Amino acid sequence: MADELKNKNQRERALIDPVLKFLFDKDREEIVRLMLGTPVRVVQVLDSVLPSGEQRSDGVLLVEDSGEQFLLHVEFMTRVASNMGERIFGYVPRVYQRYGKPVRSVVLYLMEPSPTTTIETEFKMIVQRREVAVIRYDVVCLWEIEPDRAHLAEHPALLALAPLMKGVAATELEGLAQLAAQAPWDERTRIDVVALLTLFGGRRFGQDVVSSMVRRLGMLKDIIQESPLYELAREYGEARGEARGEARGEARGLRNACLALTKTKAPRLVSLLEEHLGEITDIAQLEKLLLDLGLAQDEEAVQSAISRHLG
Repeated sequence: MADELKNKNQRERALIDPVLKFLFDKDREEIVRLMLGTPVRVVQVLDSVLPSGEQRSDGVLLVEDSGEQFLLHVEFMTRVASNMGERIFGYVPRVYQRYGKPVRSVVLYLMEPSPTTTIETEFKMIVQRREVAVIRYDVVCLWEIEPDRAHLAEHPALLALAPLMKGVAATELEGLAQLAAQAPWDERTRIDVVALLTLFGGRRFGQDVVSSMVRRLGMLKDIIQESPLYELAREYGEARGEARGEARGEARGLRNACLALTKTKAPRLVSLLEEHLGEITDIAQLEKLLLDLGLAQDEEAVQSAISRHLG
């Protein structure tokens, strides 16, 4: 059961993370303002691949506030992570080692956990009852922040996250989706915002609310189906009903998600993947392929993931 939950969370992150990072790049200064509570000047966007193992953070920015420059390290987390402090403890020295400036880490949690969940904001290393190292970081909980409704249309990332924010009601979801569908953004941005709205709307308000909205607004389904998040949204819905669980259907959903991710990141490789994907029938292998595709940052990495799994 624990392994199944872990695999599900990994698949979720593999699909959602690339979309969140894409929207962060589109709406960087507003997301930074949300995370810090005040506007700062972004001086430079830095490479987020870190030394020692080529680990990649969600974002590293050189920012300036009141004449002081520092490195802002950001992490987006769909769910609260019990080992977040340990992870930050691993990130900060690497960021400092690479860029040689003081580091401030901020974690943005998207989905509200159970009331008994403890949200840590520091990591301590204690040896023989002596505190030998401490790393502190800021935590921003999206469910505690009210959206700026008057300006959502100007900020694709905030509009996508709106269903998870404080005070947003199920009755607002349809208006938010229409706002996203009609926004003057490029096609990928519009697709990703609508997909995240429906995905997070289903998580918070129930899939029935989202399904009813999609039926009323027929254009939404065409938009959503173009996103790699579509299969994940369907899976969330199935988890609330009796349709989930048939291995054949799950494999089909994983294959479709793999193809959708490849279409987004490396369209040239879709036909290659499509030709051989049916050869993989093992659910665990499909999940690993999906995770690798989600973590791939460019066409070369996508090609490598396909080669590893398809031989």
